[in-house]
Amino acid sequence: MSERYTHVAHVVSEVHDQLVGWSRGILRAAGLETLEVYGQFPPEGTTSSYVVLFPYRLGPAPKVVETSQGMSLLGPKRAIPEKGSGVPWHWAELGRNLAEAMKLTFPVVGASKGYPRPHPAPVISLLPKPLAKWYKAQPENGNDSWTSPKGKETLARLPSLWWRPAFTMTTHYMAVANDGGRGTSERSSMDAPIALPGLSVIAAGLHLERTFTARLPPLPVDPALWTMCEAYAKSVGGELGENIQKSAKSLQEENEMHVQVVPVHDLTNMDFANLMQALQRPLQPALNLAVRMPLGAAVDLKPSVAPRFATGDPIGGRDRSGAQEVPS
Repeated sequence: MSERYTHVAHVVSEVHDQLVGWSRGILRAAGLETLEVYGQFPPEGTTSSYVVLFPYRLGPAPKVVETSQGMSLLGPKRAIPEKGSGVPWHWAELGRNLAEAMKLTFPVVGASKGYPRPHPAPVISLLPKPLAKWYKAQPENGNDSWTSPKGKETLARLPSLWWRPAFTMTTHYMAVANDGGRGTSERSSMDAPIALPGLSVIAAGLHLERTFTARLPPLPVDPALWTMCEAYAKSVGGELGENIQKSAKSLQEENEMHVQVVPVHDLTNMDFANLMQALQRPLQPALNLAVRMPLGAAVDLKPSVAPRFATGDPIGGRDRSGAQEVPS
């Protein structure tokens, strides 16, 4: 569980840094190279002109946390991106490939509407050697153990791979410009204060260039998933084995997330005054904006509790089936 929270912290930090970079790039494109952008207020006494982007409010949007229990990546009702499941394509692809591999490696005990029905708990010795070796290498873990004894034999349990969806976090930012050493008592020249074109350019960017890209680490999952994928790939071989290996490899690499930047309404006079009082500094001129990002997505790998098999959804012109698990 701690890895998931670490992942959330990394995502939020990366998005914040990229938002600062997004603003800096827009200002550079406008020729405002002397206007620096900071993610927090610089030390007192800073004389250079700058813009500060600081978060002042965050929370789920809308003001509730999505409570979906998620869905199977293996079963007949598994996640299909084309049907708007919200599951990333590579995770759905890995699920359908593993479901196909299970039908080829586990002993068949019957059929459901003409499709093979794998045994829910076969004797390990009946499995292909790479998969049997994987099961024997898994540690004992009580009810979550991958094997169970039956007399002198050891039984293997089908895997359950469950997608836990993210919730959408909205972080409200305020962009505050400062003209640095420009004294208020100076007689103004014909040039506008740099804060005016600076914030105006960022405001234009909110309408003309509303997304930026953040590089994120892979989702934290049980390392046993990757060794299991390797075992299935070696067991089935061929194109299916290669596809499992490719999907597993891509999911262990960094990925890109497109983050939306949106303008938000101004604060009320009371909220604005309270914010200035809390920060102990004036905040004019200022610009309000927000970023939205999915957080907390997870993939759970566990032995199946109550597997059942049925006809799968049509994918790529073929019907496929797999294990439908009861989420734990």
